[in-house]
Amino acid sequence: DVYSGTSTGSEKSRSQLIYEALENSKKVLVTLCVGLVRDDGSALIDLSVSPWSSELKGAMKPTNRELADEVCRRQKLFAGTNGTSTKQFSMKPKNKSRDILVEWLNTWPIRDDDCRTFLFSEAQRIEQVLQASLDKGRENAIA
Repeated sequence: DVYSGTSTGSEKSRSQLIYEALENSKKVLVTLCVGLVRDDGSALIDLSVSPWSSELKGAMKPTNRELADEVCRRQKLFAGTNGTSTKQFSMKPKNKSRDILVEWLNTWPIRDDDCRTFLFSEAQRIEQVLQASLDKGRENAIA
């Protein structure tokens, strides 16, 4: 099952399977990347920073329900691992505020190496596509 994290025997990571099953949605990519940080400590995807900020928010910003669903998915994945017996880990995400959901996802980022490799690579690829689109728009505006 793509969502629960059970193996499909495929070479693809769980994150890639989810992303592809949901039609390579940028919003799904953003949701999966919540909690992942670059070497400099900044968020892997920051919707307030260009080129991500150039996209329509509705196409990129996950809804509370999507964030809550990702919290539930990660809770199932991490169940039984170190630290998961805490009250903060086992919160019920439905009807929680966006800030609480994002804080939880930042505290419990995706840890699987294959998933992380895919997400970093795909986020970088999409960032380059968005930047190229911005650059092309600037060239056309100047011409």
